[in-house]
Amino acid sequence: MASRKFISAVALTVVPVASLAMTLPAEAASRWMYKSSGESASAEWVEYGELAGVGGNVHVGYLEAETSSDGGEVWGKVIDYQCDEGETPGGGGHGEHIAEYDDEEPEPEPECDVMSYRWMEGGDVTFEVDKKLNTARLTGTLWVDNHGSAATPPVDMTWTGTGDLSESIWYEKYSEGGSTYTYKYESTSREALVNGRIGAMGFTDDADDESWGSIQRTKMFERGSSR
Repeated sequence: MASRKFISAVALTVVPVASLAMTLPAEAASRWMYKSSGESASAEWVEYGELAGVGGNVHVGYLEAETSSDGGEVWGKVIDYQCDEGETPGGGGHGEHIAEYDDEEPEPEPECDVMSYRWMEGGDVTFEVDKKLNTARLTGTLWVDNHGSAATPPVDMTWTGTGDLSESIWYEKYSEGGSTYTYKYESTSREALVNGRIGAMGFTDDADDESWGSIQRTKMFERGSSR
């Protein structure tokens, strides 16, 4: 069981090779290597209905939690909409209907009014992922900013893996002008069902709720040299 408790978010930053070449002095070591690994889980959802203390009647959100050899991070956002009957958040992604003929003007699709954007970060949280990517869980307290108005709702989210594992590998290697560079990225993931809640917002407490997610493990390796 991989477990990491963190209080402040630590973002993983990968410095491009070109930047390293510019910032390292000529007399510095001619070889460098970087490795990292970690687990993450992401969730997207649509919550219908009014929530205590929050404007709007449709709430669309995204959250990602990760723990890695470089630290941990939780971040996400929620957009709160006020929708009348027949309206959809974002107008189906493009805000317009497709014209039946090429020479027709597309008809505007009725869109909901945006009430607020809320940004989420990890506060005092614990994030766990099992070794086989069967389950993941995020518990604790998030920090939510609504344009200067802060809140600290409790969070208890679970991901339950479904289906087969999906694996992908990206490998790159080149040599030029006395410099060499090697990069390898491995990813193993699976889709997941999302359950639990953030504050008053539950993911499966209403029949019309929608949510989906994934669990992932990654490994990254970089190596470079120059002469």
